[in-house]
Amino acid sequence: MMQKGVFFGSNGPEIQFDINGKGMGETLEIEEETAYVTLNLNVFNPLGVLESIAFYKGKINSDKRFKKIKEVFFIGDQDKFNYQLNSLISVEKNEIYRVEVIAKVGAVTVIPESDSYDRGFAYSNPIWIG
Repeated sequence: MMQKGVFFGSNGPEIQFDINGKGMGETLEIEEETAYVTLNLNVFNPLGVLESIAFYKGKINSDKRFKKIKEVFFIGDQDKFNYQLNSLISVEKNEIYRVEVIAKVGAVTVIPESDSYDRGFAYSNPIWIG
């Protein structure tokens, strides 16, 4: 998993994310320069409310560096522990897509003797469009 990049980092929230069945760390090959594909996103935080979900779209430059070109925030209602999206999106070759999540509470950041806590986070590896 580490070698292929088919994982996400988290201190609580969980991400399931694919585009046309290709998951994190994988490449979706398309025949034309642009294609319509299915985005499936499921985010769950067993500890509490999801505050925001950012869906990033980037372009790989000629020097192989990533340039963020679009950022879309999905913000659920205040009682949501789970967020699901199934949508048709347009993709182009040499793009990447990734997800970042912020939750009210993280798994390893609760301080037992106080009312303090840090937020939860999760971030995906990209799905590449080739």
